[in-house]
Amino acid sequence: LGTGAVTFVDVDALNLGFGGFTITTVGNASASFQAGGAITITEDVNLGTGELTLNSTGAITQGSGDTIIAGGLSLLGSGTVTLSESANEVDVLAGNRNGNVTYRDADGIDIGTVAGTAGLSVTGTLNLTAGGSITDSQALTITGDSTFTVTNGSSITLNSAANNFGGTLMFNASSGTIANVTIVDTTAVDLQALTLSANL
Repeated sequence: LGTGAVTFVDVDALNLGFGGFTITTVGNASASFQAGGAITITEDVNLGTGELTLNSTGAITQGSGDTIIAGGLSLLGSGTVTLSESANEVDVLAGNRNGNVTYRDADGIDIGTVAGTAGLSVTGTLNLTAGGSITDSQALTITGDSTFTVTNGSSITLNSAANNFGGTLMFNASSGTIANVTIVDTTAVDLQALTLSANL
């Protein structure tokens, strides 16, 4: 794609795939894709340290083996998000999404600010899996149940003062046990059973 930040708008569904070519930008530039329907990722998207914004009024999905690499990922709009490829690698996740969100990352991830969107707001459920620790430098607002999964020995630190979890909180280890869990919630906390190697 272009040498500066790229914005692409489609009035209906959008397929992010270019005949076997990886979608990249020059110089780690950011990219924003907006669709009046679903967004389907059918090739690798590699923005380096650039930020990726996906904004749709339909589902956001990715094909098997079609990964996202970016400095940050912002999820906007409405509809179910299922980005569950294990090789996805995004440093920061943010968004304002009306619908269930599932995201998986190869290493640690922070809930922060991406392309002007601070924190993560989900009207629905959140299922977040990381190959390292999960942290929040900005607040989470989740109306449904939230599931956080990390690798053995990693921690989950969700201590932003404005966090609001409307449903049940579940903390899992994909293997072994979680090290530490820190949670701040402006409302009552509903926890499922969990096993730790250190502190809650």
